[in-house]
Amino acid sequence: MTEIDSLRPLAAVLAPTLAIGGIVASANRPNVREGWTGAAAVLTFGIVASMAPAALAGDTHVTALGRFVPGVEFALRADPLGMLFAALASFLWIITSAYSVGYMRGLDEHSQTRYFASFAASIAAALGVAFAANLLVLFVFYELLTVATYPLVTHDETREARAAGRKYLAYTFTGGVAVLAGTVLVYWATGTVAFTPGGIEGLASADPTVGRAAFALLAGGFGVKAALMPVHSWLPDAMVAPTPVSGLLHAVAVVKSGVFGIARVVLDVYGPATVGDLGMGLPLAAVAAFTLLTASVIALRQDNLKRRLAFSTVSQLSYIVLGLAVLTPSALIGGLLHIPAHAFMKLTLFFCAGIIHVETHTDDISQMAGIGRRMRDGRHPADRRVRQQVLPAGGERRRRERRLRRRPARLRRAQHRVLLADRLPGVLRDGDARRPRPQAADREPHRGPEVRRTGLRDQSGGRADQYRRRRRR
Repeated sequence: MTEIDSLRPLAAVLAPTLAIGGIVASANRPNVREGWTGAAAVLTFGIVASMAPAALAGDTHVTALGRFVPGVEFALRADPLGMLFAALASFLWIITSAYSVGYMRGLDEHSQTRYFASFAASIAAALGVAFAANLLVLFVFYELLTVATYPLVTHDETREARAAGRKYLAYTFTGGVAVLAGTVLVYWATGTVAFTPGGIEGLASADPTVGRAAFALLAGGFGVKAALMPVHSWLPDAMVAPTPVSGLLHAVAVVKSGVFGIARVVLDVYGPATVGDLGMGLPLAAVAAFTLLTASVIALRQDNLKRRLAFSTVSQLSYIVLGLAVLTPSALIGGLLHIPAHAFMKLTLFFCAGIIHVETHTDDISQMAGIGRRMRDGRHPADRRVRQQVLPAGGERRRRERRLRRRPARLRRAQHRVLLADRLPGVLRDGDARRPRPQAADREPHRGPEVRRTGLRDQSGGRADQYRRRRRR
């Protein structure tokens, strides 16, 4: 393997970082702000892709930026494993950015500038995790990723979102402390923390107790973001965030940084042979197997769609960890291949959940009967029930709708208010048991089909015109 001195790994990290300034400066111009996001996403992926031929040929682009402590450099290396994670995160950022624009505008979300800036910072931190040349650099970017994603988890600014954000910080910072402790033990035992294909040689001859303790701390610390049980509960609670953020957490950056960290420990810190000699593969595999089975059962019992997808993610990540823990070549390859496979699969599922939420305001699976017809209508089901009972059926109803949409907005609002006042109690009576039924003497006389088909003005008794005259005065 040949090392090539290059600034490309650093450039890949700096591209989304510098885009944060453009996003913040364009806060009052949404099109320009989102243009910065799209341009940075494409540029970042282009830089990462330019290093792919060298990685496939066995060469590594390296950026050295000085030393932390004796024997530990602050360096970025684009080796094949890092390129897998970096290419995945940078490519999916392009797709997620385009989706985020429609999602945030469709719901008219607040603080969109903060959202896009935090998203860019999260991608920069994820690329730093991918290109870290040793455990200490990995720890730094691992913690920066936690800080960058916190504003996204708490984006809604509700009590539930803030509670989920505090839980997210508590879990992930605790995992970060464990990673730092494991890094210190590895450095104390071997004098280095640099990633080495096949593992650091000194660990094979080090005190087995120290080696096992360091492995447990590193695997446990990275296992927090990999959502291994019992440190998984932050992930379902973080689903209060907007759907593109859920995709970022599950597919693009956060949980993938956890399984990527475990892969680094198994492959480039200890090596499969040393992990097997220390007997640490079996406990890790047992935790992963328990997590994937238990999380799958819990997922089946969830009614909220995003929480079901969250527990599905917990289960699927454990398949990756299980493949790494088995330590055979086929299992290792299968586990690493499942990183991009799960990313594309889960990001698509979260995009579907977001579309359903924007179009129908439906989040619970128990309310999704007939979701295909409702998505085709493109309106909330309650609005559709009112419209179908107020207006005639079939082609006549569609003609009336087109005529209504062509009328001035103020008259349209007045007519809708009259229609809802006249018809809504009868349409929704079955779903609102608390509404008192009108007495027979108070009910309006029955209007026959000839009245309903004479047009909106006749049906409302001219009240739309009266409302319009009052508004003008």
